[in-house]
Amino acid sequence: MLDADSVYKLSRSLASKIYDEDLIAIRTSNTLLNAVVVLIKKKHVKEAQLVLNVITKLNISPIDLLTKVRIETVK
Repeated sequence: MLDADSVYKLSRSLASKIYDEDLIAIRTSNTLLNAVVVLIKKKHVKEAQLVLNVITKLNISPIDLLTKVRIETVK
């Protein structure tokens, strides 16, 4: 299992690589949200909030309702 710092760095790296894409794949948004949950469970709430802030700025597909609900739940 990865430590919290690795999860944070990998999720920020992934987010920066997809930031300018028109639509974000459902798998990608799920991966980033899973990273947020892992960071919260490991009590790294500040890092989780930073990743969540990035996720909310991404262009998530309008049909990806599950991701939108998960974002609101995690907030």
